[in-house]
Amino acid sequence: MNTETVEKNRQAQFKKLPYGRLRMLTGNEGNREKLLKIITDGKIASDIIEKFSVDDLQNEKYFTSLLFYLGMLTVGETKEEQSYLKIPNYSMQTLYWEYIASYPDLK
Repeated sequence: MNTETVEKNRQAQFKKLPYGRLRMLTGNEGNREKLLKIITDGKIASDIIEKFSVDDLQNEKYFTSLLFYLGMLTVGETKEEQSYLKIPNYSMQTLYWEYIASYPDLK
């Protein structure tokens, strides 16, 4: 894949996703820890919760399911009856996850 094309798309998406929205979703330590784990490992052990309300979005219990429904994670492997969600592909990694990794409040 042409890295120049990816970079142009990433920069365009950068402008559409202000840090304010990310700040709202990472309002608690548990969500920040989950994001760091996904960025570091490319995956996270998690079940997918089928139903939750918009009031639950900041709750860390529902956070990885939200990322799944937004398309930021996909179903990965299952080991010893534990399901894992993973970053779906290179484009998602470079367009969104590298942006999230650059978020100052995440470090």
